Amino acid sequence: MKRNLVFLLIILFILAAGVAAWGMAPRVERVLPTSDAEPLLGEQPLQIAFSRPMNEKSVEAHLSVQPPQTGTISWNQSHDTLTFIPHQPWPHGETLTLCLDSGAKSELGLPLLQSHTWNFKITPPVLVYLWPADGNSNLYTLNLETGESQTLTAYPHGVLDFDVSADGLTLYYSVWHSSAESALYALSRLTGESSLILECVQSLCRSPKISPAGKYLAYEWIPQVADGAPSVRVYNLQSHRSMAVGEYGHFTENPAWSSTGWLAYYDHTQQAFVFTNLADGRTITHANETGGSGSWSPTGDAFVTTEITYLVGDYAPRHLLKFNLAEGTEQDLTPKNYLEDANPVYSPAGDLIAFERKCLEASCWSPGRQLWVMSSNGNRAYVLTDAPDYNHTGIVWHQDGQRLAYVRYNNAQLSEPPEIWVVNRSGSQKTRLVINGYAPRWLP
Repeated sequence: MKRNLVFLLIILFILAAGVAAWGMAPRVERVLPTSDAEPLLGEQPLQIAFSRPMNEKSVEAHLSVQPPQTGTISWNQSHDTLTFIPHQPWPHGETLTLCLDSGAKSELGLPLLQSHTWNFKITPPVLVYLWPADGNSNLYTLNLETGESQTLTAYPHGVLDFDVSADGLTLYYSVWHSSAESALYALSRLTGESSLILECVQSLCRSPKISPAGKYLAYEWIPQVADGAPSVRVYNLQSHRSMAVGEYGHFTENPAWSSTGWLAYYDHTQQAFVFTNLADGRTITHANETGGSGSWSPTGDAFVTTEITYLVGDYAPRHLLKFNLAEGTEQDLTPKNYLEDANPVYSPAGDLIAFERKCLEASCWSPGRQLWVMSSNGNRAYVLTDAPDYNHTGIVWHQDGQRLAYVRYNNAQLSEPPEIWVVNRSGSQKTRLVINGYAPRWLP
């Protein structure tokens, strides 16, 4: 009888211990975003919250992402919440699978008793653009799979221009509120809400450009009072302070960030492009009489822009020139004399440059510039469009490097509205997307 009682007590103790261990075993409490939420955007983080502090190495060893995606894993101070931030935007149009296998242990050594699998849709290719071109334009997006358009802003005086953060989660834009006031704003794609960054009193703030790390916002400051020179300024989003860059009193414009944090801009007063490193104060100046926009190589070691090389009668040939910052050398990428090349844009891989070209000789002259692509060393140039009356401009590469969006407008019939088109890098599948829109950008 006593033996049976002992066995019973032992069994009850084991059961109680098992119940206690089961109750103390870690569980997944929530995952953000939820798998039934909107598609993943850009470099949107994934987050897993646990009921207990976890053994970080054990959890990470039991965690996998398909398709494989490198990223950074961080934990909160309580060691019960993991955050995964991808190093690159999630691949467009795919489904992401996040797996956490059973066996991942808590800090007490108790295992996760259940495996978990979550599936997330990733946003399809999306363009953001300004519309309408003949009125007070605002920001819109276009889903290239469904053709659905969405309104992002609705300002009475319209949005002037905008930029997209490297992670694809924030849009920075400028708004002209009145004849004496403008402002810079940030729009979160995750919440859909806009926040004021900087009010510009008696000045026009435009052309916002966000740095790769998201610390600085460069912009053009154009005073609306006498005796003020337009200049490039930089706003520190951490200290909330703005400062001018370049020489005092110089007319500067067209800020552009490299992937390594250098800021390029054009100095009209000096007739040169200026490259400055805000981290250490280094500055490089490269003479250029023409100015305009330019494009950084993805590695940040080269900058390509345009220059009117010489004047012959009515001809003003414009060549593409690539400046190597480290070596201080310049390469002419335009092979012939009587060509007008403009607005170059590096591909994401850096192997190609898209640009606008027009022949200036009478035998091949046309009203508009066509869209061309060449290798980054100036070889193997080929044309993507053949519409002589149309200018093809506003070129932007998709992140996969396989297609380009651009704006075309009729240079022989200026009353026609501009149009946004997309084309493969081979020149195939030209598709008109938007009428009366402009300034397209791909959203990661």
